[in-house]
Amino acid sequence: MASEPVDSIPSALLCATGCLSREEWIAVCDSYMNSRGITVEDLRAVMGNVGPTVTEWLYSTDSRSQSGTESITRLRLRSLGFNVVVQPQIDGVGRADLRIGLLIIECDSMQYHGTKVDYERDHKRDRKALVNGWLTLRLTYDDILFGWDEVLADIRSITGRDRHRARTPGELALIEKSVRQSRFVED
Repeated sequence: MASEPVDSIPSALLCATGCLSREEWIAVCDSYMNSRGITVEDLRAVMGNVGPTVTEWLYSTDSRSQSGTESITRLRLRSLGFNVVVQPQIDGVGRADLRIGLLIIECDSMQYHGTKVDYERDHKRDRKALVNGWLTLRLTYDDILFGWDEVLADIRSITGRDRHRARTPGELALIEKSVRQSRFVED
């Protein structure tokens, strides 16, 4: 029995293109890049010469994504034309998973949201977000992977009525501040 990997991670990722869906493969790459602190250019360099499909998939990755469900949600929403911001900084809340206008989308797992401390922290964040003018939508693993049609209908219900759009000077200031803070954190 081998105690070390047989293939390098980049080699394994290339092989995985044949057995994972596009969403799954991108989610795996997002997680790998995030955990290693590398960019898509770093990953592409170690993968060597790749074909057009893998190149397209690579440039759909985002190393800021912190979970597979977050990656899948981002990909699905962007494919439908939503302007999704990854890991935005929200004043009074901290970093969120995704944002569409004033709608914060949190992709929760039992692993990181299953304790009493996590439960209380998440509820306080949601309360602060609402008080400050943000809407929060919390999604579970099952919501994203097995209940996507219902989730999408809910998101469309919010965005279809433009409830997520910043209209007042105060709401526009919230978005602008989030953008500025997010850029500062990324640099």
